[in-house]
Amino acid sequence: MIKKTYATFFLALNLVFASSLVYSAQVWDLYNFKVNPGKAPAVLKAFNDLQTSEAGSNRMASVHLQQSVFGGSSGTTHSIVALYPSRAEFERARKSLAGTKAWRKFQTAMGANSEAINNSAMETLMGWGTVSNKDTVWEAIRVNVSDPASVVAAFNALMASESAEDFPGEVWLSAISYGNAADGGVATHVITVGYESMAEMEAWNDQIRKTQAWADFGLALQGNMRTVNRELIQFLSVFDHQISLENFKQ
Repeated sequence: MIKKTYATFFLALNLVFASSLVYSAQVWDLYNFKVNPGKAPAVLKAFNDLQTSEAGSNRMASVHLQQSVFGGSSGTTHSIVALYPSRAEFERARKSLAGTKAWRKFQTAMGANSEAINNSAMETLMGWGTVSNKDTVWEAIRVNVSDPASVVAAFNALMASESAEDFPGEVWLSAISYGNAADGGVATHVITVGYESMAEMEAWNDQIRKTQAWADFGLALQGNMRTVNRELIQFLSVFDHQISLENFKQ
């Protein structure tokens, strides 16, 4: 029992250290909702109204309303993602929004037209590919990682291979700081892969999965990473308040 406790403790320490590698100040938050039937336009309007208000735009953040195409956890149909340069800026913006007329109006509209499902907070660890604001289709893959260093090494090898030279999108590995529970178990990390379209995503997957580099990548992950949930996402509305995705460093 003692050995098991120590093993769990040191695994937790490894994950904490992994989450403080490069550019650990970059954070992003996810808020999942189940929108009532026929109420998606009302949610879109509420989101846009908040972002265009003085209170909603008074922050350094890139904020996205997105639709879950497939695989939304616990019945999620839509989500809001907010990217911040640091947790300190998140705190400042949160306090600035609280109690404002625009925030109260937004909360009332969301309460009338949707049901909150869950939320989580992440921090980016590393990224590969070309960061682009044109990427509006995303795969979000929640995983349980036992050896973060091996996962990073596997990604480095894949993305440095000749087979990945033509990769058209971007990949991010983020640690889940809060809100680890998910459908399928506990997730420690999330892999997000962005493309300009589903056609681009499909074409790339057809190409890379035929290569030896992809086979080697899969072998390297065996025993080091377990998939918890896969979700396909489409952006509906994006507001960049002083920063955008392209400001995030890999």
